Amino acid sequence: MKAIKQLIIISLTILFSTLASADYLIKRISYQCDQENKKIIISYEGAYGKAGDELLKNKTDNQWGVGDFITMKDINTIGLVKVANKTCKIDDMSYQITITDAPANRNIQGQCGACITSAASIYDENGKSYLKNHTFEDFTAGSKHPSPITTKITFDIPNKTIHFKEVESNKFGVE
Repeated sequence: MKAIKQLIIISLTILFSTLASADYLIKRISYQCDQENKKIIISYEGAYGKAGDELLKNKTDNQWGVGDFITMKDINTIGLVKVANKTCKIDDMSYQITITDAPANRNIQGQCGACITSAASIYDENGKSYLKNHTFEDFTAGSKHPSPITTKITFDIPNKTIHFKEVESNKFGVE
């Protein structure tokens, strides 16, 4: 009986020390107006622990932490979600880029309530949409079949094409 108690104590100690040292995922979204190559690039990055802290510590004016756009209505409810509006002028045409947070559920105590991703849109000055409210993660697929995560969107302006780079959700933040 004493051996079983010792085994349980050792197992719980290992379990709790592992949980205490578990890393947390930090996500950042970035926007770049690449006039030389005539591209608009939106990147979605993630990193665990201290590397994630560095993502937020070294932000520029065109980088935001996921969650930066969220304001709380009360302790359990997401209120307003702000939007960053950017302009990129290439070849005598201005493009409007909007970046925001996209909470899966405004009730943070509800299903997927703690799940927040980012969303982005790209329009030209005439209102033509090239990318409309694209979310980088899809929380509706469920854990059995997690959807890939978009890590980069490149709008090739001369060709008017959008290219997506994706990774499997279990590889996001670890590469």
